[in-house]
Amino acid sequence: MPSEEKALAKARRRIAELEQKVGQQQLDLDFKKPGDNKPCSGSSARSAGSR
Repeated sequence: MPSEEKALAKARRRIAELEQKVGQQQLDLDFKKPGDNKPCSGSSARSAGSR
């Protein structure tokens, strides 16, 4: 039984991490300007030099 409890605790931690990640992605989308076609992944530094 202790191994089942460990697995359950690990799964709950992972669920919390994923929920937090989804929440952050929702915030990023909410604050992204309409018509702004830049990717949210931070790769805009590459395209900034070509302007």
